[in-house]
Amino acid sequence: MPRIPNPNPYTLVNSIENDIRFLSQELEDRQSQTDQEQQAAQYITDRLKALLPTARRVDFDAVGNFRLMFAAYCGEFILVGLVALWWPTVAFFYGLTIFLAYMAEFIGYPVFSRFLPHYESSSAVGLLEAHDASCFLVFTAYLDTDDNPFARVEAMLARFQLHYVVIACMVLVLATCGIDALGAYYGQASADTWWMRLLGVGALASFSVAGFVRALATWQNRGANNNASGLAALLHVAERLNANPIPNTSALFYAAGSHHANMAGMRTMLTENPAMTENTYLVNIEGVGAGQLCYTRAEGILHQMPCAPELVAVAEQLGKAHQASPTTIHNRRTNAYLPLMRGVHAMSVTRLGEDGLPVHFGSDADVFNHVDSEAVLKAAVFAELVAREAAKRHLAIDGFNDNG
Repeated sequence: MPRIPNPNPYTLVNSIENDIRFLSQELEDRQSQTDQEQQAAQYITDRLKALLPTARRVDFDAVGNFRLMFAAYCGEFILVGLVALWWPTVAFFYGLTIFLAYMAEFIGYPVFSRFLPHYESSSAVGLLEAHDASCFLVFTAYLDTDDNPFARVEAMLARFQLHYVVIACMVLVLATCGIDALGAYYGQASADTWWMRLLGVGALASFSVAGFVRALATWQNRGANNNASGLAALLHVAERLNANPIPNTSALFYAAGSHHANMAGMRTMLTENPAMTENTYLVNIEGVGAGQLCYTRAEGILHQMPCAPELVAVAEQLGKAHQASPTTIHNRRTNAYLPLMRGVHAMSVTRLGEDGLPVHFGSDADVFNHVDSEAVLKAAVFAELVAREAAKRHLAIDGFNDNG
């Protein structure tokens, strides 16, 4: 493996501290589609430009207040319940359309949300381009912060677990409509479907009202560990690769905006780079400012998607030396979620607390003073070495020699 330049660790830690301080203290918060998010994207762009002259800020449109969209989907089932009183067959197919659209939105494919008002959001991107590249590395970290009105991690987790309940209620309503449609066809009515459907519609109506109320309120979150630490680590990885590039390997650094607006930033990146195939390895970095260093073997909420076996194998090999442990993520969507859904070879590097979440995730305690810059540095080194070794093995298969 080629030697990596080893600058003064004290200087590196200071640089990481300065990045996190600006992103989480001077900007206060970086919520999607705000001036602070744009300023954060510009800051990352300027930092990348010092290394990669072609670095630029990418402005794109994202749905304004995406919570309203999911509240509207729940509210549509009130109409499904009303239609079912007279035309259960029509209600079934209408409800099925809404259900499938909801599922598509949840996994990152815009359906009806594309018709809602959109507002400008920003990401930062830099490319370290190699001549005659045979391997392509992508490093990502999400840029924006989310808010938690109850300042408790349990409330943030409940938002993701709520999707299971919403799906169950939608399926219940659809099932009762289907039973009534069959009963009307065969002339055999069911005596129990009405109250079961009422139960499902009532729950969805409650979720809809709560969603609309929630969408109108905002709370600030500094997002020091989640995810200013990941952005600082991303910048350090760029510094390391710029100082010692990998032969025949290009690297893209992407700080994704509007992650909390249904991952709009990552959807933009994947749309602009449709050719990500087997020669691409994506390493996502988030929440690396405190806790146990981990790498993901699988991610996904509704179903688990295995991470890239090439990256996981390297992480397992290097894990002992860097005190990194394997984990699976099933309670939130990381920046690697959409790439995994689209078949990209991806893996996340993160740090987790005892509760299996990034430290201070969704908490008001997620501030600069609670981030360990040395932990960020170690995570960045681990992420870069994993990607470097994966690229080296890929090049060896393709017949290239690593002469670095």
